[in-house]
Amino acid sequence: MTGHFAYSMSGYLSSLQQCLQAMEESDVYQDLPSSLRFVAELILDELASNTIKYGGLDCHNIDFSLDFDGDRMRVELVDDAMPFDPWGEAPRVDDSGVMDIEDIEIGGRGIHMLRQATDTQHYERKDGKNINVMTRHVRRPLQNAAA
Repeated sequence: MTGHFAYSMSGYLSSLQQCLQAMEESDVYQDLPSSLRFVAELILDELASNTIKYGGLDCHNIDFSLDFDGDRMRVELVDDAMPFDPWGEAPRVDDSGVMDIEDIEIGGRGIHMLRQATDTQHYERKDGKNINVMTRHVRRPLQNAAA
């Protein structure tokens, strides 16, 4: 069970809605467990909308892709906006509980949620493009060894 979905958007919020609808109708999205569907939607909404809103006038294209092999989901978002590393520049929440998510200024909460919802996050700037790749493994319940 391997699936691939890809969609190219313009730098407009209406294009983001069209991408979301196309993703939800895709076979690969239908094969995702519901927890991964939520993560895919969160990634698309948070990163693409931030790119559209804050990427500058030079943002014309956003390429979104989603791959799922039955065990792991991989999402990639590539844009031609101004350079921005969301994983290195966004504020971090102290996992010890000292800093609460409500203490983060608006603008950093979505990135915090993405960090919590994904297993890996990677950013690079290459050929004038921002490339963000996130992965999330399927979380399966532990099997009772005595059963």
